[in-house]
Amino acid sequence: MGILRPISPNIALLLERVGCRAASGEDAVRLLYLKIGKWLVRPDSVALFLGRRGVRLSELVRFRPLCLRLAKGIPWYSFILPRDKEFTKLSLFSLDGQYKKVVWGNTEQFHRELSMMESFAARGFAVPKIIDKDERVPFVKQELIGKLFDNYCTPLQVSELLLQAHLGSVGELFNISYYSDVEICLGDLLDSVSLSERIKRLILASGVHSGDLSIPGTLVHGDPHAGNFFRDSDNTVYVTDFDRAFKASIFYDFVYLHLKYDMYTRPRLMEAIGRINTHFKINTSFSEPELYLKLLTLFALDSCVYLQSHGLGKTTKSRSWKRFTIRTIKNALDKAALNDLGADGRQ
Repeated sequence: MGILRPISPNIALLLERVGCRAASGEDAVRLLYLKIGKWLVRPDSVALFLGRRGVRLSELVRFRPLCLRLAKGIPWYSFILPRDKEFTKLSLFSLDGQYKKVVWGNTEQFHRELSMMESFAARGFAVPKIIDKDERVPFVKQELIGKLFDNYCTPLQVSELLLQAHLGSVGELFNISYYSDVEICLGDLLDSVSLSERIKRLILASGVHSGDLSIPGTLVHGDPHAGNFFRDSDNTVYVTDFDRAFKASIFYDFVYLHLKYDMYTRPRLMEAIGRINTHFKINTSFSEPELYLKLLTLFALDSCVYLQSHGLGKTTKSRSWKRFTIRTIKNALDKAALNDLGADGRQ
């Protein structure tokens, strides 16, 4: 059986788990998918995909045909999102846009995401309803609300949703010493010595160790881009995809939005942080540039905590989530270099 190129062997294996096998001959169903960004899209669904997501035609790259034999009763999926991160994962969206099926490469990630989903639901977040699951495969089938790709939230709406959830929770306060272990092993976590040194210089420049800085810690989403938050006709916002959920400072998701979206400007970030500081009675005597630098420092440290807690150190083979995390750290360092206080930047 041949590999479904340009899909990786791991993703091909997951396709087999949901009833799709590579095949040749008369009994094969010949399906052509197109690559649009990270997605595989059926040709008869391209107009829907482009219209809903505003993707530029220049981003469309034709895949060669995939020959698949579908087991009896297996639907033809309009959209497939294959992800080869540290844990292989495949998301398949039905033709009618009413449900999605998520298949994992191992049971560890299956249980971890379900646990994170339950934790977020317990804190008042709405998550898509699970209508079927099986630990043996392992997979989860979830009901989607509304039409596929309709009603995604904007970054500002995501920020407000996160704020409401955080301000309604107790929050765990931990001191800056929480990061001492990860600071000690920066060199073991990061592939680049210069990157490790930049973080150390940022820690000194930001002065996060001076004074008694208590930080509200919580379970953060870790990847709160607008595509992971969507609303139904009743304006209920649903949250999905908990690959990167982990314990971090309460500021993490907001700094993430600031680094990812131009519209989530520095003043918008600081307004959100101000509401958090007021709620948790955090020291607000810092100037705006000082506080901004501290936020970027905490984001870099939290990102290193993520690498450490997921075993993604320097000796780990290159993985997508590790590359993504290091890229966000560099983005935070670059922002810090442009800050008014003039933190030491790139070498």
